[in-house]
Amino acid sequence: MFCSFDNLPFKKLPITSHMSLSTHSTRELIISIIAFHPNLSCIQIKKMVSKLKSKNISSQAIFLILLKMVDEKILIKNQRYYSLNPVWIEETKSFFEKIPANYEQNDLVLLI
Repeated sequence: MFCSFDNLPFKKLPITSHMSLSTHSTRELIISIIAFHPNLSCIQIKKMVSKLKSKNISSQAIFLILLKMVDEKILIKNQRYYSLNPVWIEETKSFFEKIPANYEQNDLVLLI
């Protein structure tokens, strides 16, 4: 599977406009990249992250982050390609869907 990075829509990644790309964590960038381009290898992800961040990051550092994200069940690995875990997507979606209802209640309780 070959991927050319010149034609990928980096501008379509959901990154807040008032923040520079370099302020986002590498994990956030990886999630954004894989959300729009599933089934990428570590090298492909590294190239895209390096292109989006202002400083270069090593392949080993990316690999270690990917391993941790697989261990945390955020990503799944199929052979040498990474994708978002559908279970994690559903759990995250469910979490964010509950937020508006929490804000609609007048009796918000501050948890300390």
